[in-house]
Amino acid sequence: MIVKDDAAMDVARRRPCCEWCGHRCPNGTHPHHLFTRGAGRIDAPWNLVSLCAFHHRSHHDGNEPLKADLLAIVAQREKMLQEDVELAVWCVRRLPRDARPEQVERELRGLKPLAAKLVRQALKME
Repeated sequence: MIVKDDAAMDVARRRPCCEWCGHRCPNGTHPHHLFTRGAGRIDAPWNLVSLCAFHHRSHHDGNEPLKADLLAIVAQREKMLQEDVELAVWCVRRLPRDARPEQVERELRGLKPLAAKLVRQALKME
């Protein structure tokens, strides 16, 4: 399922500094998806981190910052556990592209409450 949120992408672009190194970015930061678009695009604040151009390229080249580092930054910023972010992404990936609300609710049964809330927010159900 693709979850597109232009507002979340705009916020990530407009952050004045790289969330990894703190470098000021006068031309805006690069939004980076923790869990890639190809794996189920989720444009939600809890799946985006703002990076300077240098660290965005460095990450994609397999260097620092590592995914675990970026996940820790987002979890701290959003005041949640890393596992809640991972659970929410896992759940959204499992949903069919045209999932109806009742299908979503069925998938959310048994999921931790915060992860379920993140999924509902990303799908604009809350």
